Amino acid sequence: MKPSARLRTVLALLEAFFSELSQPLDVLAGKHFRANRYIGAKDRRAIQETLYLLIRDYLALAWKVEALSFDATPKAVLLLHLVETDAFEKGLFGGDQYGLEALNEEEGALIKALAKNKPEAPEWAKLNCPEWLYPEFLERFGDKTAEELQSLNQRAPFTVRLNSLKGKLEDSAKDLAELGFQPTRYSPLGFTSQTPLALHNHPLFRDGKIEVQDEGSQLAMLLAGARPGMQVVDLCAGAGGKTLGLAAEMANRGQIYAFDIDHRRLSQLGKRVQRAGVRNVQAAVLPADEKGRAALLQPLSGRIDRVILDLPCSGTGTWRRSPDGRFRLTGEKLKGYQEAQKALLAEGAGLVKSGGRLVYITCSLLESEGEAQITGFLGAEEGWKCLDYREILKDRGLREIPESASHLPGCLLLTPVQHGCDGFFVCVLEKK
Repeated sequence: MKPSARLRTVLALLEAFFSELSQPLDVLAGKHFRANRYIGAKDRRAIQETLYLLIRDYLALAWKVEALSFDATPKAVLLLHLVETDAFEKGLFGGDQYGLEALNEEEGALIKALAKNKPEAPEWAKLNCPEWLYPEFLERFGDKTAEELQSLNQRAPFTVRLNSLKGKLEDSAKDLAELGFQPTRYSPLGFTSQTPLALHNHPLFRDGKIEVQDEGSQLAMLLAGARPGMQVVDLCAGAGGKTLGLAAEMANRGQIYAFDIDHRRLSQLGKRVQRAGVRNVQAAVLPADEKGRAALLQPLSGRIDRVILDLPCSGTGTWRRSPDGRFRLTGEKLKGYQEAQKALLAEGAGLVKSGGRLVYITCSLLESEGEAQITGFLGAEEGWKCLDYREILKDRGLREIPESASHLPGCLLLTPVQHGCDGFFVCVLEKK
């Protein structure tokens, strides 16, 4: 493909994404490439690279376009990106069959305005953070806000977890080292690479010896303290990443009940369980209606050793992996997540037996989805206490995590800057 044709595809994907904001950008791109098989691997990589460069700088670009009194359409943003990266050429807009359409009068005026003016974007736009959400980051991080938000605009490392159910860990670790992986900082099961690798056809993956899982997610799973013989509920199991890790921690002994409301995500668990050699998982889709949901969970009430709540949330801690997530998040959606978190926290607590634990997890950096929920729960419910994550790590012989970004004692908040992994909030609650 010619450069102009690649840019036309980039523009088409941007326009499709911002027209509805209903699907993740990578899903849209995948559909487009499957529908246009003529686009080769080299072109796909180039298109995706440009696409995500734009997304990681989109708010600053859009603000500058509007500051010059133009509409911040995807094409206008693309024009500014080309100008700022010294890649603008009139020949790219030749209007041929496969390339970008010729510039119209308004777009030509924008190019002239850009040559004369270089507006300075405000801090929230420079950091690619939605303006309405910026105060929450300031409240959380204070003078470290810029550093933390800048880190969320970087690419995330590629991280995997060793599966203790399949072979010797040291053998798998050696194979990963030969592929250029390095041990993660805190998780004893993690290995990471700064270069994304296609491992789905590699024997390590095919044989179930490794699973793709961020170190933050691994640490949240390890803090659950699931042991052989326990009864465990993963109430928001999704595709089952933590479920598989819990099964390995339990050495396939005991029982894990994996629930989720999304049957499409939960359906992926079956193949993953088989590949990983897991034998102690029962999966079930939670009914949408409250009555049906209560009937399904009632037999487990007060009987469970560990309840894992990997809750629906803003996903702000994973913006490195899903940079388009910041555009799909709204104040209304955030409020909905917070309401769901509160309800699921109460529901999960009802399953825990005396002496059992509930592990509250969000891949969010927002206090409103972390400490605020825990404080509200402890204020409303008697007979619960927050355990110190450092003591749990010590009791399990795991590596110390010296600093938490959370201000609530005992809670762990991981951030890309401080810990090198995705942003995760973890609180382990114990029922007296």
